[in-house]
Formats: sequence, structure tokens, C-alpha cells
Amino acid sequence: MSDNNVSKPVYSDRPGMVNSVGLSRQLADLKKKKKALQERYAIEGLQRDLYDKFLAKLDTQITALREQFEEPRTEIPNLKNSLDKAIDFSQNVSKY
Repeated sequence: MSDNNVSKPVYSDRPGMVNSVGLSRQLADLKKKKKALQERYAIEGLQRDLYDKFLAKLDTQITALREQFEEPRTEIPNLKNSLDKAIDFSQNVSKY
């Protein structure tokens, strides 16, 4: 298992924006690996020390990805003002 897929967030084509779809896929992949590890431990008798080692590694990677989801996103300047203008325009479209 490699840490490469966790250390670098997946960015969209827009600067400063994290691609949540890519992160979701990575998170789903890590959860599948964790489940497979748990099944291998329970069914195939994987050694406890190996199980603990890889479980800790997967948990660390999952935590890192979840933290990337929580990172602040790029803020839109004057968001409230822009929304107010858009609402006003849509309510008065016949005047424009």
C-alpha cells in the first residue's frame, strides 16, 4: 500500500478548488481496502500484528482524506452582494 494517493489532494481544473469527487473515490477505495483487510483477518487468519499495522495505516489515510474534505474552500468575494443582485435581477427580469 502506498501513501501517494493520500498525500496529494485531487484538484479540479479551477485553481484552489479540491475535487470532492476524486476525494470521495479515494475514500471509498480506502474503505474497501479496510473491509478486505478485516475480512482477511477474520476469515483467513491474518496475523494480528500485520492486521494492526495495516489497519492503523488505512485509518491514518482515511483520516487524512476526511480532513481534506473539511479544509476551507476558496471563498467568493462579495458573495452576499452577488446573491442579492442575482435575486433582484431574477425577480425583476421583465424590467431588464
